Amino acid sequence: MSAANPDPVHSGLPDAAVLALGLALPLAPGPLIDAVLARICDAARRRHRNLFERLRPLGRTDILVDPVDLPTQFLLGLDGERTTLAHVPRTKDPAPRANATVRGTLAALIGLLEGQVDGDALFFARKLAIEGDTAVIVALRNAIEAEPVSAVAVLTAPLWPFEGLARQATLKALDLCRVAEAHLAAARQAVERPLSERIEAQEREMRRLEARLSQWEAQGNRR
Repeated sequence: MSAANPDPVHSGLPDAAVLALGLALPLAPGPLIDAVLARICDAARRRHRNLFERLRPLGRTDILVDPVDLPTQFLLGLDGERTTLAHVPRTKDPAPRANATVRGTLAALIGLLEGQVDGDALFFARKLAIEGDTAVIVALRNAIEAEPVSAVAVLTAPLWPFEGLARQATLKALDLCRVAEAHLAAARQAVERPLSERIEAQEREMRRLEARLSQWEAQGNRR
């Protein structure tokens, strides 16, 4: 899977957004999650009809989407004109049967869906795992390459007539998360750098003292 983004393993999804979603999902009632997913699925079909048409030859097919950093998996069911999307809590045992499984971090999966990252590079970097029917994987790959999906647009589409406002608010929130993470990274680096330099200086001094001690021991042995 090819993409224009030169970074093969990173997408623009902030870690804070993943953390917030991971904390919220276990608290939400299962029927509510499935109802929201159903609306998202309908919105995706409306916005990306060509993508689902490319998947139609697969017939009845189940694809398990497994974001490893969330407490929930998602089962995408394809059957001609009908498409379903259901959540599967990770505590459920055994995992649901599926024709194919796509597994990776949420950021990697969304980046792949939006065409932001190189799927082959993700696979070879072990950021993405694919299992199951090869024909399903190839069809899914070709469909996404032909028509990348905007995750934010699909997620906010069910909120019509407030879709535009919701999309702007979501993008703004993601931007704020990125800025906050950048500031935290800079602050962490500012704290860690002097400490790291001090540790390196102490290690150099220890090596110098050890060499000096070895020299004295050698001189004592000669005497």
